[in-house]
Amino acid sequence: MAAFLNKHFTPEAVAIELAEPACEFYIAEMADEPVGYLKIEFPALNTQVPFANPLKINRLYLLRQYLGMGLGDQLMHFSVEKAKLLGCDAVWLTVWEHNPRAISFYQKWGFYQAGTDDFTLGDDIQLDYLMVKSL
Repeated sequence: MAAFLNKHFTPEAVAIELAEPACEFYIAEMADEPVGYLKIEFPALNTQVPFANPLKINRLYLLRQYLGMGLGDQLMHFSVEKAKLLGCDAVWLTVWEHNPRAISFYQKWGFYQAGTDDFTLGDDIQLDYLMVKSL
């Protein structure tokens, strides 16, 4: 995990992501304190996503102590509405196969598994489920 964080969350790596025109970031706050964030990408084609104009949720992260408070639902609702506003026909994301809480959350929102994707975490290959929601 440390190798992943040191590669993808350095100030330089974050600056590159923030400058990417296809990506947008949104901060979740509670009592004026940041408690999570959302990163979406459009356009975001993937051969396993059977749609022509999808939006990708790259990250939907909340601090652990804020899980179960409805903030994830608010971020997901925002993502779906943003996708509709952009004229997207689907929303997709990837989720680690061993994250049943997140998988259940996405299924509750109407996402289904459309494929898999390998994810490298340090020297370890992890399996992510690619999940899609039709709009």
